[in-house]
Amino acid sequence: MIYWYILIWIVHLQLLKNNHFHSDEEKTMKYVILMTVVFFLVPFTAGAQPSAFLEVQSTSSAPFDQLTLDGGVGYRINEHVQISMFFLLKAKWGELHVGPKFGGKIGPITLTGGVGFGGEQSGEGFMLRMAGNMSATYSDFSLYGAVEFNHSVFEGEDVSVWYDLNAIYTVTSWLKVGLKDRRPCGFGPQIRVSLFKHLELWAAWTPLKSEVWEYQNLLIFGAKGYF
Repeated sequence: MIYWYILIWIVHLQLLKNNHFHSDEEKTMKYVILMTVVFFLVPFTAGAQPSAFLEVQSTSSAPFDQLTLDGGVGYRINEHVQISMFFLLKAKWGELHVGPKFGGKIGPITLTGGVGFGGEQSGEGFMLRMAGNMSATYSDFSLYGAVEFNHSVFEGEDVSVWYDLNAIYTVTSWLKVGLKDRRPCGFGPQIRVSLFKHLELWAAWTPLKSEVWEYQNLLIFGAKGYF
């Protein structure tokens, strides 16, 4: 566990360095650091035994400026219901949301779906943020999608809308391949490699921009740990 806390603070220091300590950005970083501390410490001090992950990711266009830390914790209530928490931190921006997640089987297909409610903090201030996700798994094939947005979407603006869609085929116990479409990064093939059962390295080449379908040369990549 101590290695994950060290990783969190290394990323935080890099984010603070990129912020140049402007007043609004300092407020943002104080907020997202507080989110991280609360997110990880409260469940464990309460004696819960959640399943969790922590991920670092970035893009080839600006590896340091786009450096992102995200994580999630799930608390299972019963066989079909759990409460999920998710946070994401990057330079000048952070979010945290919490909500229920439901799962079950319809024949050979495993389905899950969930929603989350919380907020985002940036140099422009605090805004409410909402999220939804859904997955379907059949044998070695799986589909997963997530979408997030703030309340400006109800005013006709789509700038805050983010989504991530994945189609995955499990080749072996340590190798997965598929397709990814992430706004605003783009669409293209992806590969995921599992190491030591608790670490996954992944990369996606997205030569097509999302929605406008224009060519670009962009790679998004990350490392995801489970504990």
